[in-house]
Amino acid sequence: MCFLSCKESNIHACEICRFRIHVSCAQGIEEWKLNSAGSRKQHDHFLILQRRPATFHCDACGKEDDKEPSYLCTECQFWIHNSCANLDPEFNHGDHDHKLFLEFSLPEEFRHFNLSCDVCSEKLLPAYWVYHCGPCRFFVHVKCAGKKKM
Repeated sequence: MCFLSCKESNIHACEICRFRIHVSCAQGIEEWKLNSAGSRKQHDHFLILQRRPATFHCDACGKEDDKEPSYLCTECQFWIHNSCANLDPEFNHGDHDHKLFLEFSLPEEFRHFNLSCDVCSEKLLPAYWVYHCGPCRFFVHVKCAGKKKM
């Protein structure tokens, strides 16, 4: 549901309980599986769109936020921002010559290094999503992807 007023004529309504819902909302129950095209990366369960903003800790970027819709897995409580769910699987960053690839966690071969984001210089935590160029060891937090090097 969108939580907007149902004053228009294109709604479903129950006169007994006074429940009203836009036809588009009733048809728009959004659920999908997170899977980058041509990628091995995915979340195994369906993610349900949470239209009403709620305070939560994003399992993709690690930020706590309540300013945007989100996607929630009701099976394992995986919860991510809408913006994180819609990240491009590949990204060109102005501070790096090669294409960066989205990983749903810090790649295993780099976990024994003490790595930091090449944009903000903060530590990379293994559980969160990153963009990276493996051969160059260039890493960027997903929330730093649109920013320039500090």
